[in-house]
Amino acid sequence: MSEETIATTSWWERYRDDVAEGKTHMIDVFFRSLAPSQGSHDKRRRILQRLDAAAESSSLATYNIHVIGDGMCLCEDCTSTRIARHMHETLSSLRDGGSDRIEPTGFAERSVDSEMTGEHYPLLVPPEVTLAVYVEDVLRGVFPARVEGTSVSVSDFLEAYSSIETESTVSQAEA
Repeated sequence: MSEETIATTSWWERYRDDVAEGKTHMIDVFFRSLAPSQGSHDKRRRILQRLDAAAESSSLATYNIHVIGDGMCLCEDCTSTRIARHMHETLSSLRDGGSDRIEPTGFAERSVDSEMTGEHYPLLVPPEVTLAVYVEDVLRGVFPARVEGTSVSVSDFLEAYSSIETESTVSQAEA
């Protein structure tokens, strides 16, 4: 991260206050695959370790892991089933954010056009790892993102989140 970090944003200040006030918060983690792409195994391991530590410290109500695949076909036929509609709604809400100060990054829409098979359809491709942050069951942020102009990766968010854990531990020890 650069000098501008998520911890310097007003979004982060509000989020940290919500955590300090004991509001229920949870995180959903969306992976494209259970197998990390080549070169990202250590990064994924650190993500999972940080989430485990947060859940064990009881500041995080829960986290859930979802596997969403490499992409989702957006044609009418493929999005017409109940499960596909649900996944499309989930991916759309992640892509669109949850806060006016957060702009999720890494989502791409592209077209598959095969002259060989004659197939043509739109596809929504998510980032390799996406974090959705909820406070009191309301989507408050999606990472990776640009937060008030600052690029924030999943790892950046979790690093900043661990600082809340440290602050909380120090405050409890001082009390």
